[in-house]
Amino acid sequence: MIRQPDPPAARVLVPRGTVRSRAGSALLWVALVWAIAFAFAADALLGAVGVPRGPRPWPLAVLLAILGFGPLVVWLFAGRLGRLQPFGWLVEHDEARLILDTDGITIEHGSSQTARIPWSDIAEFRIVHPTKPTRVIGRDGTVLAEIPANLVTPKIEGNGETRLFDEIATFQPRLAGSSEQVLQGAVIVAVIVLLAVLAVVGVVLLTR
Repeated sequence: MIRQPDPPAARVLVPRGTVRSRAGSALLWVALVWAIAFAFAADALLGAVGVPRGPRPWPLAVLLAILGFGPLVVWLFAGRLGRLQPFGWLVEHDEARLILDTDGITIEHGSSQTARIPWSDIAEFRIVHPTKPTRVIGRDGTVLAEIPANLVTPKIEGNGETRLFDEIATFQPRLAGSSEQVLQGAVIVAVIVLLAVLAVVGVVLLTR
């Protein structure tokens, strides 16, 4: 008699680290606009007070760089700064957990909100943006629940790091990687735009 394999043990997934809040994510675009506007404003202001055009003295160039890139530095280090009281608004503080078992998923938001969804009710998991929750889509196309963004690349409670869709595949292979490609494309575009803007603003600030 062939022995059936044991069902996989339940997985409890917790956030691997911090994730930026909506305000923390929006800070990137504010920082980029600020850097560009500051470059032009600083150039005009320095001209008005008699500082000649051309390469700036290095102390002045460093000061301009700090002022111009300050908000961007805050955005880059949001995860660490968010632990400090004045910068707590940069990150999410939702202590969420995701429990996967043979029957379905349980999404816990702290101790107040819990959503339990059977696998049979789920059509796909849809990632719409790296900083936004993953949507759990039902068979009729409605949104059944949302999984916090910091659980897309979580860790197993008491164990190492993992990936949400790898763990889902353990229980439901048909749902593995439902709409994961959206995340990769969004990250690539964001990195390209960020690097291009930083290069332009850096040249303007430090050489004009």
